[in-house]
Amino acid sequence: MLVRVPGTDGGEIPTAWSPARAILDGTNGRAHSYRCGTYPETTMIRSTPPTPATGTYRIAAARSTVGFQTNHLFGLTNVAGTFAVRCGHIVIASPVTASRATATIDAASFSTLNRRRDAAVRSAKFLDTAHHPDITFTSHGLRRYGSEWVLHGDLTVRATTHPVELTIEHIQTRDGELRAQATALIDRYAFGLTKARAITSRYLNVILDVTATRN
Repeated sequence: MLVRVPGTDGGEIPTAWSPARAILDGTNGRAHSYRCGTYPETTMIRSTPPTPATGTYRIAAARSTVGFQTNHLFGLTNVAGTFAVRCGHIVIASPVTASRATATIDAASFSTLNRRRDAAVRSAKFLDTAHHPDITFTSHGLRRYGSEWVLHGDLTVRATTHPVELTIEHIQTRDGELRAQATALIDRYAFGLTKARAITSRYLNVILDVTATRN
């Protein structure tokens, strides 16, 4: 499939993307029990739904994860890892295009199962998790492009906000629960994360696997 990603020059960068089961099966980082602020009423949906029942769904942090994959060492190897989700809400609206979503990710939960690399990414040179503990996403529109549903929103990393697009890959509902999977391509340069240009790819393939329960 093709993922549309806003470029730093205002254009779009098309890229092929196939969700990797290795990312979905990755560790979920550390468990957290944080209080979250008030979130705007929000949603996600895919092509050819069943559409989930309208209402507010609270993201279950312990059952949700953000996985990523990128190239390392001049593209010779792949690196996969995860972030833990702190909290968030999904609100299914009517019409469904009025729905939005929000989530807070624990920046310090960055894990590739390599202690040295993980410590370097958490340091002030990259994510600076000591001063910027949260990565946040807030949507502002849901649109359909042919057979695909895309959630448009803003991602904030290290106090820098940049638009991103999440392509909804899958939605499943059962007994008041909603599970959603979405993919995106993230340009780390857009957030000022430009260190290690020679050995680490500029772009990260990201997949979100989120479970939420209806209030």
